[in-house]
Amino acid sequence: MRTFKKIAGFIIVNLIVVVSLTFMLAQPSVLKILLKEAKNAECDTLIIGESHGETSYDPYVMSDVTGNQVFNLSRRLMPVANLCYIMEEANVNGQYKRVILDLDPSYWDNDHKGTFGSDTNLLFRLTGNRWVDYIKNILMKDNYNDTFADYNLNTAMVKRIPQNLKCKLNKAYLSGDESSIQNTYSIIGAVGSFEYKGRGFRYGLKKSGVEWPSWDFDEDSIKEENVEAFKKIAKYCKDNDIELVCVQSALPPYRLQNENMDEVHEYFTELCSEYQVPFYDLNYLKNEFLSRTDDDYVDLDGHMMGELADRQSAVLGQILISENKEAFFYDNYDDVLNNLK
Repeated sequence: MRTFKKIAGFIIVNLIVVVSLTFMLAQPSVLKILLKEAKNAECDTLIIGESHGETSYDPYVMSDVTGNQVFNLSRRLMPVANLCYIMEEANVNGQYKRVILDLDPSYWDNDHKGTFGSDTNLLFRLTGNRWVDYIKNILMKDNYNDTFADYNLNTAMVKRIPQNLKCKLNKAYLSGDESSIQNTYSIIGAVGSFEYKGRGFRYGLKKSGVEWPSWDFDEDSIKEENVEAFKKIAKYCKDNDIELVCVQSALPPYRLQNENMDEVHEYFTELCSEYQVPFYDLNYLKNEFLSRTDDDYVDLDGHMMGELADRQSAVLGQILISENKEAFFYDNYDDVLNNLK
């Protein structure tokens, strides 16, 4: 009995230490707030994806154009494997009838990782069977420290403890109120070039100065877990009578001229076709619908200035309601390149 008490005491003490350190060191979570908003929003269209998604699709513009109410639940640095869980959690009340999945190829050659902070680890964001499934199929395959200690212990993180605590103990943050999002973004260092506008959308205001390294798409480098995540999203939407639409946000001309985005187009077109999911590659939009230069972007990665994001959102809305969707697009990559400014 005494041995059991010692073991139980050891486990309890360790849990207290881990929870306390996580509360102090892990960055505040924007996703915590957005998930609450998405669950309660009177919206029927949900956008999921990563950082290109959250800065390239204005839900208010898309709502005005389509007549449907749109919520953007895309999140920066989010592993592809997490997107299905986020979608299902947001739709716990069954209000979403359309899901728009933004496909950013630069995430597809990466495994799931929980080292970027609390928004990429969904352990405390999911409920019900989703929570159990996430532990079994995602976290149990992760590094132990990344799974249960969702932070990196270093000098910079220790210095952030006062800011983290101030944010996490704020009444608006504790209640999951959307008014706390802009402050949360400032704590995690994601404010400089963007302003939060609501419903998950970040509006690009100025150049970031961040350089984009040389990158090329390689189909052989795609991780199988990301393909499986796509299949799960497609199956969930089919089983729940939800329209699934896949898109790729239009990238800066620099990337199209220097990277093999034609191979990305072919890969995602084939993948989506296999599961009877429409794929709209906005890189192929005719110039008359979306003219742009590199100066229309916060950086050459592809995060848009707000003005371009609003124009792209309007065009995507038009595509969704159009009976002649092909009319918006060039037929081949040569035409895309020849019409870039």
